[in-house]
Amino acid sequence: MAMMRAFVTDGKGSGSIESVPHPTLHDGEILVKIHYAALNPGDWKLVEGDVMEGLAPPGLIAGCDFAGTVEDSNGSHWKKGQRVGGWVHGATYEGIGSFAELMNIEASLVFEVPQNISLQQASTISLAFATATQAMYQHMPFPEPYQSKNDRPDFLVYGASTSVGLYAVQLGKLSGIRVIAVASSKNHGLLKRLGAEVTIDYHDEDWVDQVKDITKGKLKYAFDIIADGGSLEKVTSTLMKREGAQLIALSPLNKDLIRGINPYVKAESMIAFTVFGRALGDEYRVFDGTGHETPKEKRAWEMYLRLVTEMLGRGDLETNPVREIGTLDDVLVAFRLSKEGRLSAEKAVLKVADGE
Repeated sequence: MAMMRAFVTDGKGSGSIESVPHPTLHDGEILVKIHYAALNPGDWKLVEGDVMEGLAPPGLIAGCDFAGTVEDSNGSHWKKGQRVGGWVHGATYEGIGSFAELMNIEASLVFEVPQNISLQQASTISLAFATATQAMYQHMPFPEPYQSKNDRPDFLVYGASTSVGLYAVQLGKLSGIRVIAVASSKNHGLLKRLGAEVTIDYHDEDWVDQVKDITKGKLKYAFDIIADGGSLEKVTSTLMKREGAQLIALSPLNKDLIRGINPYVKAESMIAFTVFGRALGDEYRVFDGTGHETPKEKRAWEMYLRLVTEMLGRGDLETNPVREIGTLDDVLVAFRLSKEGRLSAEKAVLKVADGE
C-alpha cells in the first residue's frame, strides 16, 4: 500500500507527523499533490477543540488551505500537473486535510493558479477569501465585484489586517463601496494601498466616535472579524439606530447583548464551512445557518473559485503577505506562532513538496 506523510490528530489536543495511506479517489474528485499548506487560526482551534467543545478525534488529518498540482485528474476537466489551490474542512472528515503530501477534493472546489502567482502565494488564499465573499455577498447586499453601482455604502471592517480582512478590503474596492478599515496603525499603509478609503486605529479610545463622525451616524454594515475582547459591543455601537443596520461576526453571538446596545441591528454569526454545501454537525449550531445543507452557498463559492483566477491574473487581487515557517514537520511551530499572536498582516505557510 502506497503511503504518505501527514499531520494527524492524536485526540488529546495535538498531533504529529505519521505515515498514512494515500487517499482513495471517489467519483467527482481529483487528487492533488500539495506543495504548500497555509495556516489559519481555525487549524489549531479545530485540533485543540477551541472552535467547538471537545477535542478533534484521533486519526484525522489537520489543515485547510493548500496549493499544489493535479496528480490524478480522475476524468475531470483538470489536467495532470495543472496548478491549483483551494481549501477543505480539515481535522473533521477521514483522510481530508491539507497538512499532507496528497489530498483528494471535489473537482469543482479548486481554482486554477495563474502564472503570475506562485504556489506559495496561492496557498494563502482560499479560506480567507471564501469567508470574505460569503460575508459580503451571501449575507450582505453588496454588488458583486466589477458590478458596482452609483450608491457607495460605507462598510466597516474590524480586524482589517487579518487574512480575511485584507480580502474584504480588496473586494470592497472592486464592488465600489467605501471601506472603513479598523486595525493597528502599523498596517494602515498596506490597507490604504489595498483599497481602504478610511483607516482607524483600534487602539484609539475614541475609535467608535471616529466612525460615527465619518459616517454621520448612518453606518449600515459592519463586519467583525475578531469578534472577541469586547469588539462586538463596540462594533455594534458604530451602527445606525434604525432599521437596516447589519452586523456579521465570525463567532457565536450574544444577540440579547447586541439588542441591548442597538435593537435595530440584524446580527448574524457565520462560519465559512457552509460553502461546502453540507449540513454541519450539532456542535456548529451556535452559528447561524448551519443546521441544514447549503447548496446556494456552495454554488456561489464555485463561482468565486472561477472568478479568483481572473482577479489574480488581472492583478486586481493581492494575496496575503507570506511568512514561510518550515515544512510539515513544523506544524506545531506554526500553531504556536498563531496562538501567541505573533502573526500580523501575514500568512504562515509550510512547504510540503519541492518543485516551485
